[in-house]
Amino acid sequence: MKKIKYILLITISIIAFTSCDDDSEFGSGIQDSDPSIISLSQSSANLSIEVGETREMMFSVNASKLSDTPRTINLLINDASTLNPDSYSISTTNVVIPANEFSGSFIVTITDPTGFPALAENLILDIEDSPNYTTSEILSSLTIRSGILGPFSGSYKLDVLEGVFPGFGATGSYETGRVIDIEFLSLEDRRITDLCYLPSLGSFCGPFDFSINGDQIEVPLQAPGGGVGCGAALLARSFPEDQATIDLEDDSVFQIIFQDNVDNAGGCNLDPYRVVFELTKQ
Repeated sequence: MKKIKYILLITISIIAFTSCDDDSEFGSGIQDSDPSIISLSQSSANLSIEVGETREMMFSVNASKLSDTPRTINLLINDASTLNPDSYSISTTNVVIPANEFSGSFIVTITDPTGFPALAENLILDIEDSPNYTTSEILSSLTIRSGILGPFSGSYKLDVLEGVFPGFGATGSYETGRVIDIEFLSLEDRRITDLCYLPSLGSFCGPFDFSINGDQIEVPLQAPGGGVGCGAALLARSFPEDQATIDLEDDSVFQIIFQDNVDNAGGCNLDPYRVVFELTKQ
């Protein structure tokens, strides 16, 4: 009888040990001893809209490990957010990652409550800290930039009709034929977010600003693009006697005319040259 008791005791101990071992690997929720890393699918997004439009975008909250039970990750709206609360909705701020899956999703919807153009604003979402998981150092916050897209903004195909950089042995000065994004900054001001100079020598990219003044496109004096040597010495601007004329009622195709000048202080000794962009709305 004693032998039977000992055998039962040993059997129960083995089962208990096995159960504990299984629980540490697949247990309920996130394990404190080996927590998942929780991250957002991206750190930034642009959700700008046309006047009167509604637009939505799906994002995800990701876990680095599986769990056999659902997990709820809370999102907080950062106090630094400037987007009007009437302009957006979030499907849930308590995002559930289903059992045996790596991610759960949520949807942000942007609407235009006023019908009037406005400067772009930010909605910032943060993963709430918790002792049950480790938050990603890089993807713990999502900044969504949104505003009303005015005319002459959005996605455009860039074609360079005139203007070839004369130095460095480059075959061309801009990445012609590429689809670029024009950001709406204000009623008059726009920005090409990543205009690339000297594509044959690598990506010298940077923001390029222009303004709408009546029916003309103005390019303020600026140093667009990056690069080294003469590439870093590029200066761009337009002149009143040579500015592109636009139709304010039609932003499907328009031109930007300006002059590139290379500062000779570094011994570049390159002459200024005229540049003409044609932009076609996509």
